[in-house]
Amino acid sequence: MEKIETDIFNFDKISGGGLLIPAALALIGNVGSIKEIFVRQIVWNFLQKRSKVLYYSVSQSAEDLRNDMARFKWDVTEFEKEKLLHIEDVFTDTAEKALKIPQEISSNDEVPEILFNKDLYDLKSIVRAGVKFMPAISGNSKPRLIIFDSISPILTTNAKGVFQLLHTLKFATRFTKAIGIGLMHTGMHEPKTEQNFKSLGDGVIEIVENPNGSNTIFLDKYIGEYKKGPFPIEINSKGIDIFPITMIEFPSHEHQINV
Repeated sequence: MEKIETDIFNFDKISGGGLLIPAALALIGNVGSIKEIFVRQIVWNFLQKRSKVLYYSVSQSAEDLRNDMARFKWDVTEFEKEKLLHIEDVFTDTAEKALKIPQEISSNDEVPEILFNKDLYDLKSIVRAGVKFMPAISGNSKPRLIIFDSISPILTTNAKGVFQLLHTLKFATRFTKAIGIGLMHTGMHEPKTEQNFKSLGDGVIEIVENPNGSNTIFLDKYIGEYKKGPFPIEINSKGIDIFPITMIEFPSHEHQINV
């Protein structure tokens, strides 16, 4: 595997050159951490290099995703028109399916079982979107990026199907010469589930929001030369900056500067 620069301040330095390619990477973190900002900044920087990006929007609608990115002046609409970026709106498709479920609401009714059924998320359509947008390539084509912005909602309905899907996407990174990044919210699943997700990744990046509201990033697993961290992160109007100041990781997951 090689590495490709992300152009995120100091990430390329601590990772020994950037993102692994071709590779499937696990990006994990507790709810409230800024892992979504991190991955969207990567998306924006790759689009600036004219790389193709496939973005599976699971945690919010495509429109909300565009608006959130626009807050940092990452206007992706022109890239969509040029077909450099495709947003697969899994969130809206699933929400529309859920709204069609007939419900007679009363104080004694339970939540409809289908909301927790494996058929709520159409995993086959997810694979079809990937095949359509990311066919196999050869030669010196520009690197391509596949983002799966949250597997956590789908895991609650169809854990077995999700891991089969992730295996498929991992294989796809090889013959499409792409970088795949899957996001997971930690603390929402059984420890074994989180460990299985980590074991699938060629590399594991974790971003943690600490009790004091600060955020840190570290590399749980990577290839080649890199620095594990954790390192502090700051958010600014252009995205995030990472500071290569090694911090002590305590058992409580609170991080303090090692002075």
